[in-house]
Amino acid sequence: MAFLRRVSQLAFLVLTIPFCTLGAEPEGDGPRICVMAPVGIVIGSNTTVSIRGLKLADATEVFFRTPTQSINAKIKEKKTVELPTGLVAKDVGDSLVIAEVAVPSGLVDSQMMVSVVTSAGITRSFAVQLVEAGLFMPEGGANNGFLEAQPIAFGKRVFGTITPDRDVDVFAITGHAKKNLVAEVRAMQAGSLLDGVLTLYDAKGRVLATHDDRANTRDPQLRFTFPVDGTYFLALQDANDRGTAWHGYELRVQEEP
Repeated sequence: MAFLRRVSQLAFLVLTIPFCTLGAEPEGDGPRICVMAPVGIVIGSNTTVSIRGLKLADATEVFFRTPTQSINAKIKEKKTVELPTGLVAKDVGDSLVIAEVAVPSGLVDSQMMVSVVTSAGITRSFAVQLVEAGLFMPEGGANNGFLEAQPIAFGKRVFGTITPDRDVDVFAITGHAKKNLVAEVRAMQAGSLLDGVLTLYDAKGRVLATHDDRANTRDPQLRFTFPVDGTYFLALQDANDRGTAWHGYELRVQEEP
């Protein structure tokens, strides 16, 4: 039984890979999920999600599942949509489904899988991150400069979006001398179109560190040892200055010894 449980867990994890993103050719002629916004959902919340993909315009059902339960979402809208400028259907899809999902309390901070049922079949599963309400911090909107920087506490997680083109999201953090900053973005790993770049500035606007890609992903992870106590600014932008509703991200910021 333990072996069977392990096989089941591995199968669930395998299905967390996005299948229609980042230039990958869709398999066959069936429906596919390409990208979803937001990239994460707060546990215990009612959340409206937008799902773009191939051949989703006649969706009949959207459901989310964990290893222990399945949750049906309420479809609010479904339609064929135009492509954003400069993007192709294989990356961002040709149709849109908007649905509302009620995520029950008591779930663990992990992932759920989402699938869409259409007349042509069911999509392969697409992963969406869950986060506890106490750890969640929404992006603050007009946070595109040092003066408008959004304060973020260590241990919090921000779900945000880089939009429009050339958008930059700036966050203010309070660093402590000799402590280590670890700032990590999940975007590509969540099926987002964002090719993120993180840059750290001191209180005078001088660049201290920057990070773009890391092994096997375009998602940045910036590490830096604070030289002195004080305010620092962390900026996130797209490497190609692109920005749409589908350039979502999750930002995690930690301070370590």
